[in-house]
Amino acid sequence: MAVQFIRWLRGSVRFRIQGEAAEQLLHDLSAEGFHLWHVSRRNGRIFADCFLQDYYGIVKKRRRLACRTRAEQRRGLPFLIRRYRKRIGLLIGAVLMICLLTFLQNFIWNIEVRGNHTISTQRILAAAEVYGIKPGGYLPDLDLHRISHKLKLQFDNLSIVSINRTGSRIEIILRESSPKPEIEPDTPCNVIAAKAGQILYMDVLNGQAVVKRQDAVAKGDLLVSGIFEDKKGNTLLRHADAYILAQTEVERELRFSLSQVEKQYDPAEKQRYILSLFGLKIPLYIFGSSPENTEITSTYKPLVLFGTELPVGIYQNTHRTYTLERTSYTEEEAKELLQAEMERLEQTDFPNCKILSRDYTFRREQDTVILSAVYQCQENIALQTPIYLEEEADS
Repeated sequence: MAVQFIRWLRGSVRFRIQGEAAEQLLHDLSAEGFHLWHVSRRNGRIFADCFLQDYYGIVKKRRRLACRTRAEQRRGLPFLIRRYRKRIGLLIGAVLMICLLTFLQNFIWNIEVRGNHTISTQRILAAAEVYGIKPGGYLPDLDLHRISHKLKLQFDNLSIVSINRTGSRIEIILRESSPKPEIEPDTPCNVIAAKAGQILYMDVLNGQAVVKRQDAVAKGDLLVSGIFEDKKGNTLLRHADAYILAQTEVERELRFSLSQVEKQYDPAEKQRYILSLFGLKIPLYIFGSSPENTEITSTYKPLVLFGTELPVGIYQNTHRTYTLERTSYTEEEAKELLQAEMERLEQTDFPNCKILSRDYTFRREQDTVILSAVYQCQENIALQTPIYLEEEADS
């Protein structure tokens, strides 16, 4: 490949030799060090390739012998330059573009994160940016192996971090470690109540039950024991496991002030744009400070070329001014807002239990309305706790 590039760079000529002294000319050229390749004979003629500069010497030598030469094909950069000599600006522009693209290969154009499930992509990118991995980052200055090791240490639940480079593209490949069980399957343990409640159903998978259905238990009470004796009176330790369904009571409380300071936004918005060029942010507006009470939201639109996100884009910043005004609510409005918020929280605060009933109670303390909610729920209250041996406790 390198030889072909050198031949293209210097220019080459495919020529033919014919006449009685054709073989003599070929022998003289080889003896004098002319570099020839692809030498062949066809129909009484000899064909060969040589460098452009050597061809002029061959033409001079054949005049002393009874033979003729003729150029069959011309290849390489010198002929390309000659062809476009009247459009030299186009050629210079193409060369400069190639040089620019080669130089830009030293910068990060795009970053892709793969393999993350519990850790957000934004957190990974923010951590990588501290070590220089960001759009516009200078690749020759980055030790990707060292950075991958530092990222792994920064997040406890990552087992593998690999950072690969493909041209100007960086790919961060992660593998999250599986969460370890709180108690290993072969560790002796008891089952206790995670919450207070009344037992509705029991499914003891291993161990000895010490309570029964309809029993009321407090938080921390022993439900299933992992300690029992065999027929010979020997004390054995087991890994107790059970599913204990109980009716529990959960209380929640929300407060709402009847007089609150809230933001009142001006309907007129201002749009300001910033050009991002390899991490460098260039404002596309006349500099000026925003009013004190201004809220700014930003969106980024990268330039995408043939499906590849380039490190060039536009930030669109929306400026919204506001005033702080005191707003008064009636007691009925406060109750409606409190109840709506409590119902919204139910979707997140009770992920693993079934709500049987709810009881809302409102009361007022000066300018504050308070909503107290009492929920009757069904949930699994089994909680495994390890059994510590006496000698371990003494140590």
